[in-house]
Amino acid sequence: MKDVKQKTNGDKSPISQWLEHLQQNSWELELIISGLAIYGLVQFSVYINEAGRYHTAIISDNIVSDIKLVILILGDVGTRIFIFNLIIHLFVRGLWIGAVGLRYVSGDYDFDELNFNDKFISYYKRKIGSFDLFIQKLENLASVIFSFTFLLFFIVVSALLLIAMLFLYEFLIDHVLKDAIGIDLKSILFPVEIILMVLFGMVFIDFIFLGVFKRIKQRHFSYVYFHLYRTVGWLTLSVIWRPLFLNFLDNPYTRKLLWIIVPYFILGLLSLSEYNNIRFNLYPVQDIREIKSGSNVFAKEVAKLSILPMNYDNLRMTNEKADRVLINSISLKNYLVSDTYLEVFVSYSDDFERALVQSDSTLLSNRTGKLNGLLSYNNPKISILDVISGMQDKNELKPEEIYRRNIEKVYAACMNEISFTVDDNLLSKDTYHCEFYQHSNAGERGFLCFLPVDSINLGRHLLEYQKISLVDDVYDTLSYYVPFFKQ
Repeated sequence: MKDVKQKTNGDKSPISQWLEHLQQNSWELELIISGLAIYGLVQFSVYINEAGRYHTAIISDNIVSDIKLVILILGDVGTRIFIFNLIIHLFVRGLWIGAVGLRYVSGDYDFDELNFNDKFISYYKRKIGSFDLFIQKLENLASVIFSFTFLLFFIVVSALLLIAMLFLYEFLIDHVLKDAIGIDLKSILFPVEIILMVLFGMVFIDFIFLGVFKRIKQRHFSYVYFHLYRTVGWLTLSVIWRPLFLNFLDNPYTRKLLWIIVPYFILGLLSLSEYNNIRFNLYPVQDIREIKSGSNVFAKEVAKLSILPMNYDNLRMTNEKADRVLINSISLKNYLVSDTYLEVFVSYSDDFERALVQSDSTLLSNRTGKLNGLLSYNNPKISILDVISGMQDKNELKPEEIYRRNIEKVYAACMNEISFTVDDNLLSKDTYHCEFYQHSNAGERGFLCFLPVDSINLGRHLLEYQKISLVDDVYDTLSYYVPFFKQ
């Protein structure tokens, strides 16, 4: 048997032997690529969502707007499907790695050691077989899922190219040629459009039904369809991924996955709640996550003209959805103000504290605890020398005096890095006062500020709150907008 195997291997071409050796070690590359792809797709989904908000804000009745909408929908569906597939791949590949490690320790099944009933033993031998076979099934499944994910990626790219070409054709007919020659060619070229739709539809049907037109043996039909198939392949760049598609198609095990491509994308489309639940084209989308971030320019414009329950204490208590929302930025006591002062709560957050420490590292070294500055995750760069130097002047002071000075310094630093603006008029820091405050909503820590509004007119006004932020070494100033009414 050994001689036969060696002879068989010797008959294989060098490239076949190289590929067999490579595929045995491809799981490492799969894990790396899957991890990087998931990270990149998650980041890309953020830009897709922002672009979707932008599109709904400036939606217009033209061909460019239609192209953008189709690209956004396909991009969103594709991103969701790719992330889902790659997570499943990581799960299966992780299970495979665990099984390989377990096999090294315990080897194959020992059914005699289990001492089970013969009925169960025969069932396990018939359904499971050996542990090596189970590992092989996991290996095959992980590799197929990984390849299938990238096949879907290329299919989405081809679909985008095809749709872009169709819209480009419409744009050339309706705008470029019409403006150039002054004649509406749409009615003249309508038969051509029908023919093109039928031809492209044939290729699409052939793809869905896994080559149904390629199996027709009629000579004239196959000759025409062959050239149509090649033309569409170059236009959509599907010639790049067709070898991968054919390799899926010629194997019964992998061919099953091809049947679920269309249902897969249909389920992805149905999962787009932000598109399915939008009943109106003009009404702006009020996405709470984007508004809470304070950095999304489109969400800011929506917030300027919106009464959002999460930004008002009285509305949050009576709104079922807003009642479960934590205050991560700003909250007014009431959107109706009849007093001379506007009561505003602003929260204290991790990104705000990191920005404070970045601006002044002595804020940590002046704390009473000797190791607080060293152990704080917000300031990994602070050294023991900073802590010691910050404590040298404290030796002659009483503990309560040390704490009072420290808390006053922190308070001053916080007040210096936040600001309030009412109707584009920046409030002087001397005109308002803030106190440390823990909100009754969910115990959020922050400051309760009292802003003077006795001199402003009755009616609607817009409050802008700004604070500094540091996230992933990116320093920024975040802005939050909350309308209120003086009565």
